Amino acid sequence: MQTGFRKVGPNCLENCEIQVLEYVLKWELAQNPELPSDPTSFSKDDFNTLRNTLQQCISFIRFCSLASKEFLKKVLPYKKILPEDLYKDLLKYFIENDFKQSEPRITKEIKPKNNDSM
Repeated sequence: MQTGFRKVGPNCLENCEIQVLEYVLKWELAQNPELPSDPTSFSKDDFNTLRNTLQQCISFIRFCSLASKEFLKKVLPYKKILPEDLYKDLLKYFIENDFKQSEPRITKEIKPKNNDSM
């Protein structure tokens, strides 16, 4: 019996949330075919339409599971549909996480031993 669900592999934590977000956005665009597919072309009314339809779905997306690049490419263009406090919290989260991950590592230089002293 086929369920329509595919097996979840070990990379699900890395990939599932972005897929959920992409499917929700595709569903939304199918529900409102008058909306442009490119969010940079959205009017204020287009964002309001999107926000009104997706407001119940947004709370189910675990945005903090996204990589910062995914947030930048996939969520940021739709920031106007997010509640302002959620958007600010997410922005802060991704900036702080990116900063922590990008701190330079200080390593000690290892010099080869001089074999002449033996």
